[in-house]
Amino acid sequence: MTMNVMDPSKREIWRRFVQEGTLDQARISKRIEESWYLCRQKNVDPYDGKGKMFLTGRLLLERREKNQRLLRCAVPILEKLQQLFQEIPAIFLLIDQEGYVLWAKGHQQAMKKAKEINFLEGVKWTEEEVGTNAIGTALRTREPIAVVGLDHYAVASQQWVCSAAPIYDENKEFLGIIDMSYPIYHGLSDAQDYVLATIVAASYTIEQQLRIQQKENLLELFRHGFQMEDSASYSVVCDDQENIVWANHRLRSFCSSIIDQPLQQFCQRTWKVFSKVPIFSSVYGHLIGYKVTLQKAQDEEAFFLLPAIIPL
Repeated sequence: MTMNVMDPSKREIWRRFVQEGTLDQARISKRIEESWYLCRQKNVDPYDGKGKMFLTGRLLLERREKNQRLLRCAVPILEKLQQLFQEIPAIFLLIDQEGYVLWAKGHQQAMKKAKEINFLEGVKWTEEEVGTNAIGTALRTREPIAVVGLDHYAVASQQWVCSAAPIYDENKEFLGIIDMSYPIYHGLSDAQDYVLATIVAASYTIEQQLRIQQKENLLELFRHGFQMEDSASYSVVCDDQENIVWANHRLRSFCSSIIDQPLQQFCQRTWKVFSKVPIFSSVYGHLIGYKVTLQKAQDEEAFFLLPAIIPL
């Protein structure tokens, strides 16, 4: 169980653990216990806990670009949460699969307090970096969790209540974490169960949006493919990861099992990419795939050796 944030014995339990390594296991949840021991093993400073590892400038932009799909689906949901909890001095964050904060917005008062501990966009907020916290613990366990007050291992976060939940894509691949954090105060000291349930529901909504957009993208790629169905060339359409999702009739007559293969793996020594044209979403404007024309590798030399035909 997680103790009430105002429990006077809670600080003593934390103090004994960080100083002596002894822990009253009956007074703390299993997940928090595991995390505290991990932090102690990793030599996390319990008297610090401010963020120290940052991505800034170009590195942060590249990280966001890498996670554009996640940002595109998650940020609108987080903005709706911000409106829902607008009376609460809270911040809402999106974190990638390595623990870097990609996006953070919220109440001015909470943002100011978060800045004091470097809880900002670009910071790496893992257990190894800042001690037990909802984001870092959810990253490690891949489970939703609320971390309240002195459940945090390091003092920098002990004035906060944080609720986090993981996000998975349509292939069950872990993408990142969403989090809601707010400073402890009496009016919300016991609201973490409600907040956590809301964050879990939001993560599910983001996952549904990821699936919807993936299907929309696939349908749009198919439409591009149908336009090349009767082409005399060997043509395929790939998704943004360069996996083949469609092939025209001429190419399917050579290989019926081409769909879902990575383009590079399919080509190998038999085929070569002759042209590759990016396809952008007509709705959102982002890259969703490629139109690719192939030629047989053994035809490449012959192609260049064909005699020129001069029109009369």
